[in-house]
Amino acid sequence: MKVDLSRLLLRLADAFERLAVKTRAGMSVAQVHDLRVLTRRMRACVWIMLRVRERPVLRELRRALRRLGRVLGERRMFDVAREDAAAFKLDAAPLDAPRAYAGKMARERLKSWRRREITILAKRSARQLAGSPLSHAALGLAELDERLQAALREAPKGKAQQHRLRIEAKKTRYVLEIFGRKTDAIKDLQGRLGRAHDLEVLQEVLGPSPTAAIEEEKAWGKARRIMRKTVKIAAGELAACASLLKASTGKGPSAKR
Repeated sequence: MKVDLSRLLLRLADAFERLAVKTRAGMSVAQVHDLRVLTRRMRACVWIMLRVRERPVLRELRRALRRLGRVLGERRMFDVAREDAAAFKLDAAPLDAPRAYAGKMARERLKSWRRREITILAKRSARQLAGSPLSHAALGLAELDERLQAALREAPKGKAQQHRLRIEAKKTRYVLEIFGRKTDAIKDLQGRLGRAHDLEVLQEVLGPSPTAAIEEEKAWGKARRIMRKTVKIAAGELAACASLLKASTGKGPSAKR
């Protein structure tokens, strides 16, 4: 397996700068979603790099991406809630103020100097990690598998635990994608758990809705039926990837995106 993390991070940083400018200006549903996905890919890349070689600049970049991810997540949550409110014929007016505030916070985090901070940190990280062997990342993949398995064991206890499984599935998905591994199954599980969580949030904000409650339970049910099989598939992908990494020099063409 030949993956050039440094080159990949440079490409993601360039894409981030372009999309961040557009998102701050427009703050559309699609722009917020796309920028959020892009920051997740950058965080996955940083996660791997930290396991290849510890560097303070990587931790700074991770903190900056986390801060941005939180405010984008808030805006995205209210965007989705507003769409669901329309679908279930609920009064979406209570969403307007918190959605506007989330947008304001996102624009604040996307100011030019904060965008440049992320871009500069990403490029500095890429330079410092250039040519580093990826074999040490294999231990990180084993750690990721352990966290995913632990989340699966806890999942039957309730929605909070299933939400935790979604978080771990999301991390696993983006890391595997960096290495070009198959992620369709875990992406499906993440989506089902995410849909259930969105509907739960909708009712927390707007109050009980029988229709939304039914759809929420359907989503939880579908997720429960596939979670064990999906985690098993993900574990196989992580193990296969780790085996290849142990023999990797870390040089060569960049991963497919």
